[in-house]
Amino acid sequence: MDKDQHIAFIQCTFARADTWSLWQKRLSKDRPLHSLVDITLLGWSAYWRLLRASPVGRICIVFEKLGRWLLSFVPRRVSPDFRYQAPTSQTVKG
Repeated sequence: MDKDQHIAFIQCTFARADTWSLWQKRLSKDRPLHSLVDITLLGWSAYWRLLRASPVGRICIVFEKLGRWLLSFVPRRVSPDFRYQAPTSQTVKG
């Protein structure tokens, strides 16, 4: 890239000041604890997949299915959208 092309490139890149002054407004709020949890879960899921592929993988799969089955008994919240919907023919009357 010669000098004239380099100058044209720099002028084209930095020509609009509003592009560079407002770049932080597009970023979402920083949530370091949430990011730490995401990274930790990603790491543990990788170790879990590695363990499932090992010779003791069948035992891990049984524990995983048992854990999912036990978690199915945990009460769940009903979404506000579902609570205020009009009754349908499939709604249990009672």
